[in-house]
Amino acid sequence: MVEAMKRTAVGADGGSHEKDRGGSGRGRGRKYGHGRGSNHPGRGATGGSSNGSRVRRNHNKEVKVVTSNFPAMHKVCGAARYKVHKPGCDCPKMERQVRPFISLNNADERVDSGVHATGTNAGLNYRSSSQQLNGLVVVPDTKSIPSVYLCLGTGSDEFSRDSLSKELKLKEEIFAPLFSAGDEQEQTASFKVSCAACLLKDEPNGFACVSSSSSQTVDFARDMARHQAEEKRQEGPLHADHAHHICTLPRQMIWQLHDRARTREQKRTATREIMEHMSKQGVPIDMSGTVDNVEIGHHMFSLLHITKNDTDARTAHWLILVYDDTSKSKNPCWTIDLPGGKRHLGETTFDGTTRETEEEMSLTIDKDWILKGKPMRQVGKKDDINGYYLIAPPTELLARSLTENSFWRTPGFCTDPISEVKT
Repeated sequence: MVEAMKRTAVGADGGSHEKDRGGSGRGRGRKYGHGRGSNHPGRGATGGSSNGSRVRRNHNKEVKVVTSNFPAMHKVCGAARYKVHKPGCDCPKMERQVRPFISLNNADERVDSGVHATGTNAGLNYRSSSQQLNGLVVVPDTKSIPSVYLCLGTGSDEFSRDSLSKELKLKEEIFAPLFSAGDEQEQTASFKVSCAACLLKDEPNGFACVSSSSSQTVDFARDMARHQAEEKRQEGPLHADHAHHICTLPRQMIWQLHDRARTREQKRTATREIMEHMSKQGVPIDMSGTVDNVEIGHHMFSLLHITKNDTDARTAHWLILVYDDTSKSKNPCWTIDLPGGKRHLGETTFDGTTRETEEEMSLTIDKDWILKGKPMRQVGKKDDINGYYLIAPPTELLARSLTENSFWRTPGFCTDPISEVKT
């Protein structure tokens, strides 16, 4: 049952080709929110509140609080997506669509265990956001919100002491009932649960970029990922979000496409330079074909700006995902981006980064790969719910792999990635 739960889709809203990694899953190359398959819930009408602020109207006029049997609540709500909010958060959806419409008629004993009133009537207007729904709250991502799920025992005090264990408790309550005892068949939930922005402030979504001034070091990681992907293909299909190709590109070359291509001719020159570079690494690009377009994914765009003042900004090489979107009827292109995405409930940022990197690139990493301790973030931007790790293969792994793995010596793989390790 534990393994089946791990395979259940539980994401975290990333402002992300999402994974906005806050849009829908991308299938192949559609995970992030740069104009691909994003899912924007409809907006409800707004109305004035008693304090003069604009409050988004909840069409049901009353929100019920449920504290057990999440699957039963889901059958009533029928939502395709749910967002998890931290205890006492002040997210607009909670402030405008949930708290003003909670009625204690349905809360009974839950008043003392999670829902706290500030008035005397059954239909209450709540004023202090810190005293409402004191626990992790699951909110349907829909126009009308008939009910929300409150996870008991996850109040502010408990959550501040061990937030990840409380997220795991909620995950168990949501998904455990979906898997019957002794049933070994993999099951997939008919809905997705992701973290709201408030949950991602302290533990953001994670993304990884293999980076080094030595192109051979990055080539080593590229060849490792390609080899592991080939081994997985022999056992079955790759993950739906796996890249079509994996390549090494100079960071400055990507920056030229993003920042220096001011005219149509400059963009065409920068695009063809990248296409030629990828073609030399085995990407089946027809340089004489009609598709002459390379799009930079949202998260690569973010990391370009985060690292623009780094000392190695002009010399670094990056390991990238390549998605073949050339068959699209609208804006056919090659899309380049970074591995990573929404963290699952109960995951650390690096745990989520490790899982997503393996799913999208087949590259297995651990903490020995990290070049900087904490993930980098765009402070003050919407993208601050995403964290970016710069990583590189450890020296010990390079030396051991060259000795133990014969496939490094086969045609198409780098021959001497040991030089200038992690510079």
